[in-house]
Amino acid sequence: MTRIGLGVSAPNSRRWAEAWLLDHIGCVGVGVDPDAALAQIPDAVDRYLRFAGPLGIGPPQGRDDIVERFECFWVDRYEVNPIWSVDQIPATRADIAFARAMIGPGRTALLSLAAHAGDGASGDRSVEKMLRHIADAEWWYGSRLEEDPERVRGHAAEDEPDQRRRLERVRGWFLDVLDGAPALGVLERVHRGERWTPRKVVRRAIYHELDHLRELEARVPAQAGAAAARN
Repeated sequence: MTRIGLGVSAPNSRRWAEAWLLDHIGCVGVGVDPDAALAQIPDAVDRYLRFAGPLGIGPPQGRDDIVERFECFWVDRYEVNPIWSVDQIPATRADIAFARAMIGPGRTALLSLAAHAGDGASGDRSVEKMLRHIADAEWWYGSRLEEDPERVRGHAAEDEPDQRRRLERVRGWFLDVLDGAPALGVLERVHRGERWTPRKVVRRAIYHELDHLRELEARVPAQAGAAAARN
């Protein structure tokens, strides 16, 4: 059985539905509605195993089974996202080693693709804006474990105009956050109505790196993209 956590977007949301593979941390199918998200699981697994396969992670086995469902909701203008049962267990050293082994090569491939990528279709982020967003998101995830996230605002490196250097600075700080996660045990923080735990931070960070890698791959000619993804 492949255990699925199905996240349903809040009313009037611009976000899509998400089908998380609960036993493959950071692997998710995304679609305009729950059925579309579930249909995207095979593609999501293929992309995930490019990095997880060499780490000894195999494909999911058995039929998909939705064992958890989360209806996203609004707190003021913020859409609260899922927390799953697997997020509520302590992050282990093995979890952190896995996360490092996923997001490290993922970042290398992402930056290589960024050097070849165009700016996409009308309305898409430019590559530079995407890189800024990735750094912002990584700071966001790491800061969710703080009682006062603004206390670590300086680590967002907003004074750095070069987005690649900014990514590097935020990543160094984020890896320190990850390394400290096992000592936090079952710590839970609530920000804007959303519950955060160390293992949820790990899950979201892996997903986010792979998601933007996929987005950049779509903007790069196939030959250049294949070469970049190997480097």
